[in-house]
Amino acid sequence: MGTSNFKTFPPLWQRHLSPIVFSILLAGGLLYWFTSGPSQEERQRESVCKNWGYEDEKSLARCRKSQSDVDAVIAPNFRRARLKSIGDFNRELSGWSQNRTTTNEADYAPAELKEIAMAVGGVFGSSRKNETALEGQKFKIAGRIVTQTPDQSDHGPFKTWEPQSYELWGPMPKAKNVMPEIVRLDIESLNRDGRQFIQNHCEIVGFTRCDAVIYGHVGTVTEEKVLHIRYRGIIADEIQISPLNPNAPAP
Repeated sequence: MGTSNFKTFPPLWQRHLSPIVFSILLAGGLLYWFTSGPSQEERQRESVCKNWGYEDEKSLARCRKSQSDVDAVIAPNFRRARLKSIGDFNRELSGWSQNRTTTNEADYAPAELKEIAMAVGGVFGSSRKNETALEGQKFKIAGRIVTQTPDQSDHGPFKTWEPQSYELWGPMPKAKNVMPEIVRLDIESLNRDGRQFIQNHCEIVGFTRCDAVIYGHVGTVTEEKVLHIRYRGIIADEIQISPLNPNAPAP
């Protein structure tokens, strides 16, 4: 009898076995890849170190371990950046101080920021047209100047940012989630160097902070004419900002 020309086919279950096994192996490989790779937290910590200029695998591997390892890795670059910022701050402050707008300090009564904030309504506007509490009175007040910079990337139909503005902050409360006393601040009476210094160095986040003594008077800082809302605060006549100590602990 001659050899049959018909091929011998495997049973149906055998023909479907290879695709099934392949799918299982593929799924298992992908699962292993995702679970064995860095977690989201590890990638975030790694990203922080990359932003500070560290690209070698040894440093990045340590950064992925914990936040304390991140702090240890970036410490040298962090220290150099902080010292440079403080150096620039003190150098520019010294230059501005030699040409600072000055006043007769005897004309300004010492006051607590809390008192002024209560009288002018803090950072909130007022529609009361006859609001005259402390209007025009001159005070000497200590606090921290904070520059509020708008988010220029906000180009939506309802823009939430306003032009750059300034505030005077009191001490941070010890209680959590409690804001300090805040009043709006007008710096337009300062010379160009003074305004530029505050714009460059008095952000809320950074290596520098602007602890200052303000000589100013109470008045309208900004006004919304359509809604008839006035935002009152301190109009600065003179500002004395303290230099920074590079040896002091980082805030």
